[in-house]
Amino acid sequence: MEQMEKRDLTDSQKPTAPSPDYVLKIPYINEGFTRKVSSTVKKAGINARIVTQAGRSVKSLISEKTKKTCDCELCKSGNDCFTSHFVYQADCNTCGDQYIGASRRPLKNRLQEHESSLSLNNSRTTLGQHAAEHRKESNEIYRPKAGTRDFEKFLEFYNFNIVRKCKDTLETFINEGMLISTNKPKLNNMQSNGFTE
Repeated sequence: MEQMEKRDLTDSQKPTAPSPDYVLKIPYINEGFTRKVSSTVKKAGINARIVTQAGRSVKSLISEKTKKTCDCELCKSGNDCFTSHFVYQADCNTCGDQYIGASRRPLKNRLQEHESSLSLNNSRTTLGQHAAEHRKESNEIYRPKAGTRDFEKFLEFYNFNIVRKCKDTLETFINEGMLISTNKPKLNNMQSNGFTE
C-alpha cells in the first residue's frame, strides 16, 4: 500500500534534491573517472553537481608536450615548422620589399609552395616569383637539394618571421587583412591577399 502511495505523488509532492552550491566541470574521460570524482566530492562534503564536457583528449595534451623538435632550417631560423594558423612577414633580402601572408596549415607546407614556385621558376606564389626574378637578374642558378625542399636556400632570399599566431582560420584571415591594410606591403597585390588554406 505504501508503494502505491509513493507512485501516486505528483511532481510537486516528490522530494527534491538540494540545489548544488557548485558546478564542477571536468573533462570527459570515461564513466569510471566521472564516478570517482563524484564520489570524492561527496566524501569531502561538497554539495556540487559534476558536469562532464568534451574537450581535448589527454592524448593530444601529452602529444603536444612530447612533440619531437625538428632539425629543419625553418626551426633553426626560430620558426616552428609545425605552427599553423599564423600570419607571416617576408622581407626581401635583395630589395627590401615586404610581403605579408597567412596560412591555416603548417608553416612547412606553406613555405614548400613558395620554394617550389622558385625552383620551378613559375608564378604560382608571389614570394617564389619575386625570388626567381632576382635570381634571373644575378644569373644565379638555383639548385635545390635533390628530392627535398631546400628551405635554407629559399630563406637566403627572405628575412622571414611569423608575426601573429592565431587560434582559428577566421582570426588568421582577419589579422592578415589588418596587417596588409596597415603595412601596405609592396609585394602583396590586389588579385591575391596571400591567404591560403
